[in-house]
Amino acid sequence: MAIGNVPTGLARSGDHVFVTDRASDDLKVIDISDPANLAVVASLALGDLPADVAISGNYAYVLDNDRLKIIQLFCPNMVTMDPVTGELTSQAITESDPQVGANTTDRVPKWDGSALVSGTIADVAGKVGIGTTAPVSKLDVEGGLAVGAAYSGTSAAPANGAIIEGNVGIGTTAPEHKLDVNGIVRIKDHLTFNSANGVVNWGPSGTLHFRTLNAVGNNTGFNDRMAITASGNVGIGVVTPDEKLVVEGGRIKTSVGYTCKAGINGGYGNAFNFFWTGASLQGVDRQRERGHRAIHLRPQAEGAHQPHHHQRHRPREAVETRDLQLPEDRRQHVHRG
Repeated sequence: MAIGNVPTGLARSGDHVFVTDRASDDLKVIDISDPANLAVVASLALGDLPADVAISGNYAYVLDNDRLKIIQLFCPNMVTMDPVTGELTSQAITESDPQVGANTTDRVPKWDGSALVSGTIADVAGKVGIGTTAPVSKLDVEGGLAVGAAYSGTSAAPANGAIIEGNVGIGTTAPEHKLDVNGIVRIKDHLTFNSANGVVNWGPSGTLHFRTLNAVGNNTGFNDRMAITASGNVGIGVVTPDEKLVVEGGRIKTSVGYTCKAGINGGYGNAFNFFWTGASLQGVDRQRERGHRAIHLRPQAEGAHQPHHHQRHRPREAVETRDLQLPEDRRQHVHRG
């Protein structure tokens, strides 16, 4: 606003009147908010420099030649004025225990509609806790967790559990199934299929290995026990079976007590060993079937009599029957070289 060069120059702004008194060379700031009680709130010497400043309430009034400039002070208590130069200086704002509102230590505050109060999220030494004030991991959640638009705000997670919409990837950034793991999975209890059509799939050109780990910790020295190839061959004790069933280094036992074993027997070289208990051997049938040699054992229980066995459904010349009388023993075997 213009002051002018008249000794009685007058200007008004809001509840304040600014009067220039050339007799005393002062600028008077008068509060007129109460007309019955006018009060001079500031008086400063006029001059030719903008160092002439008057502060009243939240405003600083600076006289610049014949113009009066008004500066609003948002924190008047934090502003000081140099009485010689008229320089305004804001004070540094510091606090030994900074917080907004009445909050608990390490709690992230929240707005409750009328004030800031302590929230339920804790920030402790770079660790975030939800539902806990003592997180020990980067993110520590105490309670259920729901992830995804289909569950968030609509479905409650189980206590201390999680429900996740979409696919979950462990060791992969592009999971293609509900659970996609790129690495070794360790199951310490049981693997259960609740569907009536439970299926185990593996790569179309690979082999399904069944292994055991007789070690503690993260040892990866697995031992192959059984393998199923992509062509359907099964190997027990061997990982590359070339027949429907290949057994290496062990015996095959039936539910009635008969066992057989393939391997090396004494000086006979490769051999099949057959074992049984509780019966004597009545005879052995040797025959050729589809270009292969085959034998049939006919055990007989002690004291029982069985008629001579004939293979009527096969050509006579293809069957050779031999009746044997072997010592009755709890552990007997027949060697076929």
